[in-house]
Amino acid sequence: MVAEPNTPLKKGDVLLKIDDTLYRSRLEQVQAQLELAKIRLDQATKLAKRNAGTEFDRQGAEAEVERLMAAVDEAEFNLANCTIVAPADGMVTQELVRPGQFVMPMAFSQLMIFVHNEQSWLGSFPQQALQGMANGEAAELAITAAPGHVFSAQVERVVPAMGEGMVAASGQPIKGAYDRAPGRVLVMIKMTDERAADLKLPVGTDAMATIFTTDRHLLNLVRGLIMRIKSWENWIFH
Repeated sequence: MVAEPNTPLKKGDVLLKIDDTLYRSRLEQVQAQLELAKIRLDQATKLAKRNAGTEFDRQGAEAEVERLMAAVDEAEFNLANCTIVAPADGMVTQELVRPGQFVMPMAFSQLMIFVHNEQSWLGSFPQQALQGMANGEAAELAITAAPGHVFSAQVERVVPAMGEGMVAASGQPIKGAYDRAPGRVLVMIKMTDERAADLKLPVGTDAMATIFTTDRHLLNLVRGLIMRIKSWENWIFH
């Protein structure tokens, strides 16, 4: 491991290095084979021009060069992937691998948990509210970890599908993800309040959210009042 847990990282910083001895050896092997194949192709081409060799032999040598060029590309790709880098600005929160462990590509087998700096809040709303929602609408968040405060936000995206509306490859319906009542609409909400930069919130923090729809002004006033009441209740009930 190269990256330290819970340390800020930039995109491209090295997270993990895998022993690349075999992959480097494989690359050197196919590169040497490619150089020899290019010599053989040059020889076969000259012989074919002098009618001392057949066009069939030249084509075979050319195909061998193309095959080894593809093998070199594959070996370079495998070698490059022995060094795992950060996909974006963020940090490693958990390391699930230790030096000396055997690593192989396997579904649901994680080496670490990486958290991006740019994060959104995921809201769960009843389906009755779906018709009034739109991307870019104003919203507010009352964060449990920041009682007494209401933060301005904005609807980033209304998720266009629910788990109950999708089918897995097995043919079985996908059960709703997250700890929520089934059939609720998921909405991505982005914090726009400048005060949010001073908050030290771990990933997974919960909050109460409301969205101010453009066609319901009176209801928006009530929603804003409820949000402020709930934010102060966080001092007492949490």
